[in-house]
Amino acid sequence: MKHSKSVHLCLATQKLDELIASLEEKNVPYWDWPGKENTVTLRADGVRQIYLKDPENNWVEINNAIH
Repeated sequence: MKHSKSVHLCLATQKLDELIASLEEKNVPYWDWPGKENTVTLRADGVRQIYLKDPENNWVEINNAIH
């Protein structure tokens, strides 16, 4: 089933670089907002974000926003 990236769960971490390194070590793909694989989006507000797919093909955003 195809899911829209606009509808997603969003999580924040201050260890985004460490998470990305772990994903790459395990060959787990991630995407930027436009859809380029293994690329990070830099938002206008300075927040960095990536998108993953869960086992049911739902999108999950992980970013480094401070809350």
